[in-house]
Amino acid sequence: MFQRSAKILGASLVALLAIHRYVAIFKDSLIDDAFIQLQYAQTLAMSGTWGFFRDRLTNTATSPLNVELSARAGLIAPSMVDAIVWLTALEMLAILIFFLLAARKLFDGYAFGAIAFVACVGNPLVVSTIGLEGVLFITWISAAIYFFAAGRWSALAVCLALLTLTRADGVGRCSFGCSSTPQPPAPSARIASRAHASVPLPLHGPIGAESSRTASRPRAP
Repeated sequence: MFQRSAKILGASLVALLAIHRYVAIFKDSLIDDAFIQLQYAQTLAMSGTWGFFRDRLTNTATSPLNVELSARAGLIAPSMVDAIVWLTALEMLAILIFFLLAARKLFDGYAFGAIAFVACVGNPLVVSTIGLEGVLFITWISAAIYFFAAGRWSALAVCLALLTLTRADGVGRCSFGCSSTPQPPAPSARIASRAHASVPLPLHGPIGAESSRTASRPRAP
């Protein structure tokens, strides 16, 4: 058991270093929108102020969770750009892990997970969002699909909450991925209500209405 854990940890570290080398290739090609979020993160890290300038509080940011994570990474790394490179590498490593787990769960093998990961991180559209919330968004999407396929409802509830903090439309977009995933055993009423509670209040209306319509439909004998 210990040897297996050591092998997994060693493989993860090797994968992290390789992904970091790959992400570092694009560190001098960040788009201007990325530097807007980096400025938010740097202001939060240096002064604790949520805003673009340290003396002016604002109430908006494209991705609150991405700004928060970037700010914490900026406290460790020598610069915000280096922090983003390491943070993106960690997020891509998480994507790789969840893709592999989902592939093993759905296809009894890891090949499709590896192929999906290479296609994902090699996509120019994904690479162009380094510094923004794109990679973090894909991380939670991949995690949500795996938790859905595995029937791990409590973890799915937490994942959906973090996904919503990454982007407000996260739960809606995640539903498209989960809808094409084989249906796992239905959750208990207690866990289902916990997953519902993790969704922000503005989304409860349409979700609750859809649930009511579904419950009111007659079932086939």
